[in-house]
Amino acid sequence: MRVLGIDPGLRHLGWGVIESSGSRLTHVANGVIRSDGDDLGERLLSLFNGLSEIVAGYAPDAAAIEQT
Repeated sequence: MRVLGIDPGLRHLGWGVIESSGSRLTHVANGVIRSDGDDLGERLLSLFNGLSEIVAGYAPDAAAIEQT
């Protein structure tokens, strides 16, 4: 199973992908998506676009989001 973890933020969104096989966890990738613009709508759109690329590229089976 592949899991995407998200640490939300309006300026910087952290993400990480791990692979689970039984009790073994393996790091796949991680990074930060930085939002563009001063307008809230522009920032949300750039975060959405960046996260959409991550989901398309790593095809996670599940996701976990840290509560803000």
